[in-house]
Amino acid sequence: GFIDDFAGDDRMVVDYLASEVLEGQPADRREFLVRTSVLGRLTGPLCDAVAGTEGSAAVLAELERSNLFLVPLDSRREWYRYHHLFGELLRHELAVTAPGQIPELHRRAAAWHLTAGEVDEAIHHSAAAGDLDRAADLIAAHWAELERSGWTATTQRWLGLLPADRVRADPRLCLAETFIAVNLGQADAAAPWLDRAEAAAARPGAPGDPAEVAANVAAGRSLVTLLRGDAPTAVDQGRVAMDLTASLDDGWPRAVAGLALGIALHATDRRDEAYPVLEECVAVGTRAGARAVVVVALCHLADTDVDRGRVDRAEQRAREAIELAAEERHSEYPHAAGAHAALARARSARGEHDAARDEADRAVSLARRGHSPTETAHAIAVRARVRLSAGDAGGAWEDVTEVRELLRGAVGAHNIERLIADVERARTPESGAGGAPAAVPVLDDPLTDRELAVLRRLTGDGSLREIAADLYVSHNTVKTQIRAVYRKLGVASRDDAVAAARARGLLPRPPAAA
Repeated sequence: GFIDDFAGDDRMVVDYLASEVLEGQPADRREFLVRTSVLGRLTGPLCDAVAGTEGSAAVLAELERSNLFLVPLDSRREWYRYHHLFGELLRHELAVTAPGQIPELHRRAAAWHLTAGEVDEAIHHSAAAGDLDRAADLIAAHWAELERSGWTATTQRWLGLLPADRVRADPRLCLAETFIAVNLGQADAAAPWLDRAEAAAARPGAPGDPAEVAANVAAGRSLVTLLRGDAPTAVDQGRVAMDLTASLDDGWPRAVAGLALGIALHATDRRDEAYPVLEECVAVGTRAGARAVVVVALCHLADTDVDRGRVDRAEQRAREAIELAAEERHSEYPHAAGAHAALARARSARGEHDAARDEADRAVSLARRGHSPTETAHAIAVRARVRLSAGDAGGAWEDVTEVRELLRGAVGAHNIERLIADVERARTPESGAGGAPAAVPVLDDPLTDRELAVLRRLTGDGSLREIAADLYVSHNTVKTQIRAVYRKLGVASRDDAVAAARARGLLPRPPAAA
């Protein structure tokens, strides 16, 4: 306990080690020990740079042979560290005898580590040297790379090296805080950082590219709004983000903007429009190295592939997302839930009920780690469908009950509504004995994407010409598509088509009257 609490200033220990160890060393050796005490790890070239000497590798080897509190870190005897008790003593000695040297020693260490490509140590030493602007620039340049590799804790530690006011004054660092919270599914924590990013960017001389900051703020707002359950507003904000990235390079901001718009459109069940946006997101994100973004986009593409009957394609994309999340250390994050949910749907469609239940349970477990009601509701809705297909009507209904509670106050969650429609029908009086679900007829000739788009617009009061204009097709094309919808559903009128589509889960049921 004493060793753990030792801070280098206990007089008995200091006096003993100083008199028995330090004072017994030659002056140049003593200076070497004290100067290099600012280093967490020691190697010859680094010590040369910091201590301003030559031949440090030989000195380290001699120190090890002398049992002078030096611990080897590799089998080749290239890297070492001081025993933490001795290191604390040396740092205390430095603070007492030469405090003015400390910032410069850290600057030298930061420069050497940066040249060696060791950003973590470079940031640490820059902050310790008091070079806050340099540390902030390094964090801003590298946080996204670390974040998309799953090292959220490292990014948080970097930001913790700076005073809170310094982080709030830099829009780039505010965005880092934003996307950490988004990745963890914490919309309420992310939202204030978006406001701080905008406020910081408005100050004269604010660091960062104004166009990139504005685009990332817009994308962040879309993602936060979606996590909070307002999908239609998230769509509008996603469009703003896409417009703002139109003139930027094909990089990370464009990938995030595409993700924001694509998943918001998907949530509102505008999957035909979402699909190409998400495909572009995958392509741009892959080129930009934004692999966490790619994971989420693949999840949503796979979900649509299942609905389109492309089960093989859905499974391929879901497994690709799962593997990519594992490679990037994102497999335990809430946003990886969508990959397991899509795989659950694909395996359920093949009748692989046990495997589908396992994947659905995994999706729910991951989603619950975040704080987004809609993300959790989606995973549970998928599990409800999987349970229903496996004949577990009771378990499916329990899931739907929770989904309904999670969606209380949510706006535009049409994709989730559609997912649970079959389960809710299983509880109607037409259900079989013991609450077992009645079989839901499957269309022999499924509706095409364009026919589904027309069908969705039949729920309103727009004329055929207005529907045609909305879909950018001719009046005759819409009439042909509507006839095909009627034929496939076995109906003869607009109202009957809407009712039949709702019975099959192709359209969400209207909200109950208050």
